[in-house]
Amino acid sequence: MTPTYRLTCDHIERRPNVDYPTPFDAIGNTRTLCGSHDAQVKERASGRRMNDGALVERGVHVDGTPADPQHPWAR
Repeated sequence: MTPTYRLTCDHIERRPNVDYPTPFDAIGNTRTLCGSHDAQVKERASGRRMNDGALVERGVHVDGTPADPQHPWAR
């Protein structure tokens, strides 16, 4: 598998469950997440997100680059 396997487009602020576009569907309200981070913030059956939709960053610098110099994305 490559580091980009299973990327997901995620809404930062939850959009309403309607069948028509809303302001929450704007590109600026989306982010691309890997499978691991998507699972961190995915909505639960209750409709609430883990960590209120905030990502838990592990092993990265403030700018998002991997702290591990051996990580494929650090090259």
